[in-house]
Amino acid sequence: MHKAIYLSVKVTMPPDSQGGDRLRQLESRVGQQLRQTEHHLTGTVKRVQDLGDQVEMTVSLEGEQEAPADFARLAIDDVRRALEAAFAAPAARNLRISVAEIREDTSAVDDLADAGLL
Repeated sequence: MHKAIYLSVKVTMPPDSQGGDRLRQLESRVGQQLRQTEHHLTGTVKRVQDLGDQVEMTVSLEGEQEAPADFARLAIDDVRRALEAAFAAPAARNLRISVAEIREDTSAVDDLADAGLL
């Protein structure tokens, strides 16, 4: 059965003085990891918000899974493993990035529509 979900992904990374450069690098790195996860889910980064020492991203994922199975748990675990692997090595300019929180974002469709991102 085809399923889809929006997740809120918060990562911790030090702010830098070059503005959006770190956000573009992070969005690119996360986007690469979401092209296909361990369980063959595919995803895209829909929005990136700078929160100072944290960055929050809204990502959409979709894939196939048995109907009664918990897709949210599968998606969260898959994304966490993919991002932790991607962030295991220092990022550009030796910044350390870590996953702070991943949760289902049940209001993402409304929020993205309001922002004109759908």
